[in-house]
Amino acid sequence: MKGFKLFLIAAMAGCMVFAFTACMPAVNRQAAQNGFQGGTNQQQEESPAWEEEEEPEASGMTLADLVDQYGDTWEEIGSSDITDCKVSARGNTLIYAYTYLDQVDNRGNLVADAIEENLDDNAVTLTQQANTMANLVGEDIVIQMAYYNADGTLLLKKSFNGSCS
Repeated sequence: MKGFKLFLIAAMAGCMVFAFTACMPAVNRQAAQNGFQGGTNQQQEESPAWEEEEEPEASGMTLADLVDQYGDTWEEIGSSDITDCKVSARGNTLIYAYTYLDQVDNRGNLVADAIEENLDDNAVTLTQQANTMANLVGEDIVIQMAYYNADGTLLLKKSFNGSCS
């Protein structure tokens, strides 16, 4: 039962971290694909918060253990027709590295700005996921989101901190 609960928590964490890319307003998706931003951003409705019965207890697993166990699933969920996702752990940092499959035109930092705006819109969700993961592994963690162009140049890197409660 404990293993199943751990799997559900980890799967939910992975799904929620990647779900924000599917919720990106059409304007930002177009900017990410074409390297420009036009029009106005659409306001996203906030999802209702779910009620948690209790914070998960530390599982005795490390962040690297979670990546070994669930990383392939998280990568599959995070990859799309425009980006490839790789998940790794370095110390207490969980890294999601997205690489665009086709080179995007980031003139004026429009693509990076669109990505950052989307991450900012989802900061609460990402911080909650970082807190959930921190409670699972029993130590404070950082979720790092990194976006790379097809040629490997960094477009944007942003971190979200999670702490044990």
